[in-house]
Amino acid sequence: MHQTPWTKKASSFPSERIKSNSPSSSSANNKGKGKARDPPKSKEVRKLEALADGVRGSSGKETDPKGGCFCQARNHDLSTYTALCRDCGLILCELNMPYWACPHCISQILTPSVRTSLLARLETQILERLALEERDRERAMEDARRAAGAFPTLTAGAAFPSSEGNSVVGQGAVTSGSINEAVHKNTHKVLSLNAKTKKATLSSYTTSPVPSRPPSRPISTHEDEEPEPVRVHKPPTVVAFVGKLDHIRPWADLKSVGDGVKYIPAGVLKQAENLGPGEPTAEKRRRTRRHRAAAGDRKE
Repeated sequence: MHQTPWTKKASSFPSERIKSNSPSSSSANNKGKGKARDPPKSKEVRKLEALADGVRGSSGKETDPKGGCFCQARNHDLSTYTALCRDCGLILCELNMPYWACPHCISQILTPSVRTSLLARLETQILERLALEERDRERAMEDARRAAGAFPTLTAGAAFPSSEGNSVVGQGAVTSGSINEAVHKNTHKVLSLNAKTKKATLSSYTTSPVPSRPPSRPISTHEDEEPEPVRVHKPPTVVAFVGKLDHIRPWADLKSVGDGVKYIPAGVLKQAENLGPGEPTAEKRRRTRRHRAAAGDRKE
């Protein structure tokens, strides 16, 4: 083969004939860029996804490990997914997840048809919430770009040059007047007087604010965690009741601990009423003796 100055000659060294295992620079650059990192999910989206995963992964027979809540929507809001147990009629609040069994009768709350419709409803809510957050994020970025004085992007409308000058006129185009107005807002003038020459100097300064950037790292999920709500526990199964009342002592307190009713002799009761509270026992006895001696002297 005829060799030319542009023809690559084969090297005589074996080491140069071995192909290198290192990737090319272009592939390294492509890998370095990687896939764009998704924005962090909000608390509402994480809550909906956790609820959908629970409905999808449970059979409906499992009970709530926290015991559920028996407030019957008095302390918390009514559940928007399953507001009532079909078997026992227990009113369920928002703390009772639909994929758990009823905390009272331990029956399944979700039927197969209700489970399917609930999953479709949750997926629709997740998509709507993600779309809403994406619109809000784009709107915030556009507002930050406008506040920073950046040149706005053109819309899909076609822009065409006008007959006067080189300015661009069309849908989404920006005229020179609006640019001058934006520059004028960010420009301020300073009038200074020289003490030696007694001359006034007018200086113009233009400030360019730094555009705001989105946070480089996702917000920690521990900051969004809410405190554990107070649950109303299941009422006791043993019902407290009293037995048959005695017609001789209808005033007796049968709920008290121990014997319930304790007999107190009348003499001891009067003695306790006559003696002042908090006195020592010896003082009480001497006082009783003095009262008895005084009563005997009166009789004599």
